[in-house]
Amino acid sequence: MMDSTVLDAFVVLDDGVVERPELTIALDVATRSICAAVLRPKGTRRR
Repeated sequence: MMDSTVLDAFVVLDDGVVERPELTIALDVATRSICAAVLRPKGTRRR
């Protein structure tokens, strides 16, 4: 099972932009093990 959620925190990115990060987790339902987790900025804007 996979799920993504926006965290209730702010981070400062390398370019100085303040964003809320998004956490995505892949979970094995049978063993309740976390297979993978990715923390990335949500809604990054490229100009």
